[in-house]
This record gives sequence, structure tokens and C-alpha cells, in this order.
Amino acid sequence: MIYFQKWKENTFEFDYLEKIKQIFNKKPNFNLYIGFDYGFFCGINIYYGSKKNTYYAKKLYDLLTKYNLNIRLFTNIDYDIDVIILLGYPNTKKQRQYLWKKQKIIMKALSKFESIF
Repeated sequence: MIYFQKWKENTFEFDYLEKIKQIFNKKPNFNLYIGFDYGFFCGINIYYGSKKNTYYAKKLYDLLTKYNLNIRLFTNIDYDIDVIILLGYPNTKKQRQYLWKKQKIIMKALSKFESIF
């Protein structure tokens, strides 16, 4: 099952996640959450859930690093969701520009990730 973070329509975050939704045609056999984080850092956070199965999280990490995307964090988190992708911190101008600039690359990497499951 894929879960997307909720945002008001016509916001940067909403539009970005809508484009990502168009990529995923198949439903994974694990729980996947995609959204954004807020803070003052740059980079994508990848978490793997409380089951501590890192297979899909590691595949995602490998894909994103292959495309030279900025990965800030790869760690376990105590949630029932198997993989959590937080695409960055769009409240900072620098990170928002980075997300726009790398949008095609992020979409390409996520489409490759979709082909894994």
C-alpha cells in the first residue's frame, strides 16, 4: 500500500506528490509512505520500519545514490510502515530549488524503484 502525505491543493508539496502518484502503477507488497519533512536541513530521508527489513529501503537508497541525489539520512524508525521517503525540507528556499531542479531525476529514480516491486 502506498500512502502520500496530505497537503492543500495548488501548493508546491501537493503538486510534487501528484506527479509522483502518476509514476506508481503497481501497488507494492509492503507499506510505503511518501512525503516531505520540515526543518533546516537539505536532503532526502529514507526510513525503514519497525520490522527492520531493509531490502526495499536499501534498493531505494542504492537507486537514489546512483542518480547522485542528496541522501541525508538512512535509518530505522519505529513505525509499522516498511519504507518512508521524506523528499526534503521544502520550507527552505535552497531545498525547494533543489527539488525543482532534480525533479526529473527523482521521478526517474522512483519509477525504477517502482519496477522493483
